[in-house]
Amino acid sequence: MTGISVAFLIVGMIVVAAIVFAVWLIAMVLGFIGRSIGALFGWNRPLQPLNRPSYPCPRTSCRAVNPSSARFCRRCGHELLKRQLSRQAAMW
Repeated sequence: MTGISVAFLIVGMIVVAAIVFAVWLIAMVLGFIGRSIGALFGWNRPLQPLNRPSYPCPRTSCRAVNPSSARFCRRCGHELLKRQLSRQAAMW
């Protein structure tokens, strides 16, 4: 490669990096403005936790909390106990 092509390659990489940084900076500023406006009007309320029944994994080394409809533990993959698999019948 000649010195001119290497120079163009380096300048091209710098330009691409500058464009990526500018897009990232604009996205961060717009996100900050959006969060600020949301805070003024009370739109940024924290999410409420789900009130679904959940059960811990029976393995003492895991103890991850799983939803009642799960058949296997989300963290370790251990099969959950049959009592945890009970589902309520629909009342028609």
